[in-house]
Amino acid sequence: MRKVGLVPLVVLFLAFISAPLFAQASTDPYYEFLMGCHLEGQGDALAALEAFERAVKLAPTSATLHAEISAFYLRQNRSDEAKKFARKALDLDSKNIEAQRVLGLALSVNPTLVVASEAVNYLKQVVTSPSGATDSQVQFSLGRLYLLTGDFTGAIEVLQQLIVQRPYFSQAQLMLARAQKAAGLNNAAIATLESVEYTNARPYNQFQLYSTLGQYYEDVNRWASAAEAYAQALAISPENRDLRIRRASMLLALSGQDNASQALNVLQPLFERNRLDTNALYLQSQAYRSMGNLLQAEEAAREMLTLEPNSQRGAYALSQVLSQGHRYQDVIDYLEEFLALPSSDGKASITLFSYLAYACQVLGNYDKAIEVLSQAKKMTPDSPSFDVAIIQASLAAKRYATALDQAVKAQTQYPQDQRFLHLQARALLYSGDSSRALTIVEELVEENPNNVSSIIVLADLYSEAGHVDKGVVLLADASARFPTDASILFRQGSILANADRYDDAELVFRQVLKQKPDHAEALNYLGYMFADRGQRLDEAIRLITKALDLDVHNPAYLDSLGWAYFKQGDLAEAEKYLSQAVSALPVNSVIQSHFGDLLALSGRYREAVLAWLRALEGDGEGIDPVNIESKIRDARAKGD
Repeated sequence: MRKVGLVPLVVLFLAFISAPLFAQASTDPYYEFLMGCHLEGQGDALAALEAFERAVKLAPTSATLHAEISAFYLRQNRSDEAKKFARKALDLDSKNIEAQRVLGLALSVNPTLVVASEAVNYLKQVVTSPSGATDSQVQFSLGRLYLLTGDFTGAIEVLQQLIVQRPYFSQAQLMLARAQKAAGLNNAAIATLESVEYTNARPYNQFQLYSTLGQYYEDVNRWASAAEAYAQALAISPENRDLRIRRASMLLALSGQDNASQALNVLQPLFERNRLDTNALYLQSQAYRSMGNLLQAEEAAREMLTLEPNSQRGAYALSQVLSQGHRYQDVIDYLEEFLALPSSDGKASITLFSYLAYACQVLGNYDKAIEVLSQAKKMTPDSPSFDVAIIQASLAAKRYATALDQAVKAQTQYPQDQRFLHLQARALLYSGDSSRALTIVEELVEENPNNVSSIIVLADLYSEAGHVDKGVVLLADASARFPTDASILFRQGSILANADRYDDAELVFRQVLKQKPDHAEALNYLGYMFADRGQRLDEAIRLITKALDLDVHNPAYLDSLGWAYFKQGDLAEAEKYLSQAVSALPVNSVIQSHFGDLLALSGRYREAVLAWLRALEGDGEGIDPVNIESKIRDARAKGD
């Protein structure tokens, strides 16, 4: 801090050395200036100003005096007067360092870009002087102005020099971090903020530092670190709404029920103050959904939509909840109505189109799915994702020639995207050309033997083409090279199970579960494998129940559990779960077939016939049509 009157006294003593020290006030500008310094030191700014004005009237050509009076005005936060006297001083002496310092600092108060550039010119001259080289106020202001004018390198340089001199200057460290961030030096900016001695900073500065550090962590996807930084900032300012929103967002980005529960706790004070906070409602819905509490998640999403009926985020939140609950018809009914509303947010709409298309496809309405996906494609013509989805829908609809044509065209447009080669291979295989299909993916794997997605696709193709052993060996080799990738083992187990090699499949699925005990698909697959054969039914029920606990509305898991109870002879429990599965996924032929078997065993033959007919009209996967037709004839005979 620059001490009032110390430097001015020395300078003026040199300027007025010939003047008598105790000359009359009316004739001695030095006396009046000293009096002004004394009065300022006593806190009487008005009297000090009067003394300074008398001094400058007595010495109107003194650049030094004008410069020192400009400094007084700057200390009083009267920047306009400071600039006036500093410019007069520079008119009298263009090299007056004090006038340059004051004018540069005064111009830096809420400057425009043009004014900031002018201020930089003055302060640059000051920092090259002996006094300016150690003036922290000048260095800090110059760093801030460099940042404002886009000279990030200059800002970093001057602020680093300042911090060497004053290592605990937290505001300078914050400014340096901002300059580094602006220059694209994200890691350096984080390192600067991490090096701050936070305990030495004032609470407000601590708040700024922690909240900025949280943002920088967030920008590089360090969610846990960001959440902790925001927690530190919230400890200083617990009423800060934006920080609560940010911390809750970071906790949800980390996933996991514990983090979701923490997010709810962080959000709760916001609801106590204002239940109409739609941002908080959105995050609340996300948190409940992460915890598997879909009822409360839906309530929060719908409450948000009540407040903002056209909210894209609200529609997204509700679509997520409904999709997670496998309520696909509800997804369709809601989104068809919502997407008909005017929207200004195309990007959000694209995601909603994806949810709608997926729901249509799951329920077997492939034409509608393709129509919706084509709409979304028009909104993002340069993105390959919707091309992939359209081709997948064509494959699901068994339009193999169309899918092949689409995949070839897309591959021409996106030559580096291997997904279109995978899709070409599947279209060829389903069209009966297994040789060409296998060649395409074999070449991909040969070119890049570490591409796991291509390896899995090739193994699937081997299996579907009747070369099960080749697929199993390929996956076994991949699993040895990538031992932590559970997806490889799971696919190996499913291929073995589909080939009726149940003992081998069981060993592989247990390897998956040893690696990932909460692998819901492996739990369900292993349990269903036991149930379908009528073996180890108690264990089957335990395995499938655990899978269902992880995904409580999954129709495949509901079907598996219902089927296990059916095999056990508990028809009431079987109907409880199978009816839910049928309701959620009515086009699934296997589920309808199981439900028909249950109804027939219960003596409800007409209902059974309807279920089996729906099985024949469904996706056709995993059923024997001849066997089902035989069941229908028998049931009709018994029903008559």
